[in-house]
Amino acid sequence: MMKERGLGFFGAVLICIMAWETASATRAEFIPVIKFSGQYDDNVFLEPSGEKTDFVTRFSPGLNIRVPFGEYIADFRYTADILSFSQYPSQDTLNHILYGQMKLDFNGWGINLEDNFEDTSERADTELTPRIDRQRNRLNLTSDIKFNRMVLELILKSQGENYEEKSWEHEDRVENIYGLLFGIKVLPKTSVIGEYNYGEINYSRGKGINSGSDFSQGFLGLRGELGAKCVANIKLGYQDRKYRKEGIPRFQNMVITTALTERFSQRDTAKITLLRTAHESAYSDYYRIDKVWAEWSHRFGPKTSWTINGSYQVNSYPQKTREAGEEKKRKDILSNLGFELRYRIQKEFSTSLGYEYRQRDSNFTAFDYTGNLITLSFIFTL
Repeated sequence: MMKERGLGFFGAVLICIMAWETASATRAEFIPVIKFSGQYDDNVFLEPSGEKTDFVTRFSPGLNIRVPFGEYIADFRYTADILSFSQYPSQDTLNHILYGQMKLDFNGWGINLEDNFEDTSERADTELTPRIDRQRNRLNLTSDIKFNRMVLELILKSQGENYEEKSWEHEDRVENIYGLLFGIKVLPKTSVIGEYNYGEINYSRGKGINSGSDFSQGFLGLRGELGAKCVANIKLGYQDRKYRKEGIPRFQNMVITTALTERFSQRDTAKITLLRTAHESAYSDYYRIDKVWAEWSHRFGPKTSWTINGSYQVNSYPQKTREAGEEKKRKDILSNLGFELRYRIQKEFSTSLGYEYRQRDSNFTAFDYTGNLITLSFIFTL
């Protein structure tokens, strides 16, 4: 039986009606999109042994709306993601994804607002293997003032997690980050930046189990174009995170947030991201992420393209725990490798074939898993 969602079918219909009315009233661009996928998953529950296989169908109708107002544009997207499992119908679900973005520029003063809401049971992060009903909202708001060769940015980031299952409600939390960034151009399209953030994590219903925390972090880096074809956002810094509950080790470590995009030609693009930070944990208190992710995209011609990507991630836990008679600090190594081949049959109709390999190698064997996922998709743009 399909798991019910808070937004529900009538909410999805209401969004469609509102989008149509908005498009009609404002001459906005209104683009319905329908995606149908078939997936073969050889480890549905990401188990270390006794893997279960299944064939999953995904039906994903959606709406893309671009609303012009004056010289500015607001983008909105809604997708309903309907999953049906052939062998394990208890995993059937209906997910909702809402996204909006708006950029404003008032002669040197800019505002960028971005919000992403998900009502979903997709796995929350690399630590969790069960599918758990939850709502997540991620809000990013930046306001910048440009003067001469300098820029000053005010930053607000807020992420909320709300689990619908009572056994997981202790993980409900809100993370807020407040920041200030200063940049100065050292080249026509490249700036040296310095950034400071203060953050807080508060648990609304898990105070007796989980601990909130407060942290400060500072970065130095480069932002802009490094050469004619490389766009970079490089930030290296240090974070000091203190948990309010006694006995939890303080996180005091280097943090990294880096993204590089290199356009070798009109047909070839490569991307690399690096990440090091602390992440809240449902298993323990937190773990440190060290991750590298890379992607290469190639366009063979006007209709055919492919993308290859991979990632290597290490999750390190600061405190010892006991599993199957062993006591040690948990450490997981996660490896992903995937590719997607896309072919545009007509302007409004395309298809893709994808493959993903997933592996978690933990020093506790109970957390190991290996999985393969093959996906065939058809996308209609009306």
